[in-house]
Amino acid sequence: MKLAVRRRKLPGPPPATPHEAAHLAFSLRGKRIAAFDGLRGAAIVAIMAYHFVRQFPRPQEALDRVFFELLSAGWIGVELFFVLSGFLATAVLCESKPTPHFMRTFHVRRSLRVLPLYFGLLFVLFVAVPLFAGHTQERVHALTANQWWFWFFLCNWFFALQGGFGTAPGGYLWWLSLDQQFCILWPLAVRWLNRRAMIALSAGLFVGSLVVRVVLLTAGVGPVVVYLITFSHLDGLAFGCLLALAMRSGTLSPPVARLLRAAATVSAIVLAGLFLLRGEFVFWDIPTVAVSPTLLAACFGWLLVASCRSEGGETCPARWRLLTSPVLLSFGRYSYGLYLLHPLVGRLLQPAFAPLQRLLGGSAMAAFSVFIAVAIAASWGVAVASWHLFEQPMARLRERIPQAKAFAR
Repeated sequence: MKLAVRRRKLPGPPPATPHEAAHLAFSLRGKRIAAFDGLRGAAIVAIMAYHFVRQFPRPQEALDRVFFELLSAGWIGVELFFVLSGFLATAVLCESKPTPHFMRTFHVRRSLRVLPLYFGLLFVLFVAVPLFAGHTQERVHALTANQWWFWFFLCNWFFALQGGFGTAPGGYLWWLSLDQQFCILWPLAVRWLNRRAMIALSAGLFVGSLVVRVVLLTAGVGPVVVYLITFSHLDGLAFGCLLALAMRSGTLSPPVARLLRAAATVSAIVLAGLFLLRGEFVFWDIPTVAVSPTLLAACFGWLLVASCRSEGGETCPARWRLLTSPVLLSFGRYSYGLYLLHPLVGRLLQPAFAPLQRLLGGSAMAAFSVFIAVAIAASWGVAVASWHLFEQPMARLRERIPQAKAFAR
């Protein structure tokens, strides 16, 4: 006689709260995450504000100086770009890995997006600008004499060897060089390593970048040089890779999500304290450059994951729906053109700042606000025109090349 045995269900992990479920239970495959464009938009606005305000000397009035330093922290938008780039590149490569020629497809698509406008800008810098250089002829000569660093995406090393950005214009292109170096080498890791090995490599690069910066700074290497060197500034890219690998199933597990949120909270507190203690937040400050890329990677990694709540429509918190506002989405869609072209706009408008400040009664804060708003609007117009007149034909060709539908880049 057989006895009926009642099977008891073993207890599993505690269920996620509704708030966590809204955060975690999204599927990213085959979708374009609109909030990522919003993140790009927020990043590029911060970067433009930093570059525009840093064209002018630091004001003397206390309130004006605080406003100046807040805008001067806009360089952190580059760190958000790094996290997004590592995340999206890894997601696309891992999703397309089973397909034939996935590396070639990745490089061709990226080249069609990056190279046309970049090489067009280099033509302007190396041909047109020297014709109208005027009093800046010495710096322009230094740029053209070393132009091969730019053509081969190595200008971050050029400025590092020069000890900073003061010797030649075009310093803002360092970010694109470092990102391109990563995107050339990282597909090789995806091809030859399994997921566990890629996670270990990403974690090693993330921690190793912090260690290398501390060692170099302790050895007396200048903070700007440390900031520019490739192997001491892989935190954001590596952390983006880690997030993409952790979300290969389309979700992030609740324990990992809670750990990420805690790390981001602690990082934000430390960064805020650093700003208050130092009175500024700039990458040429030694304590700031030592820890900020690592801490900002944690903050922006959490922001990237959390921004996916905006895909929930009316059920998601309003603060996340802000990332899909038409203004931020527009800035995000044209962020590449905005990044490459806005310094030229800023230089053209720079002579108008002094008359503007006099017109506004001498207030530096009011003059900064109006100048930055006008410069950003003008840069947006130039980027849109560049897209429709120059970049769009290449974009249409790029869309003919199929890729796995992981995340829209």
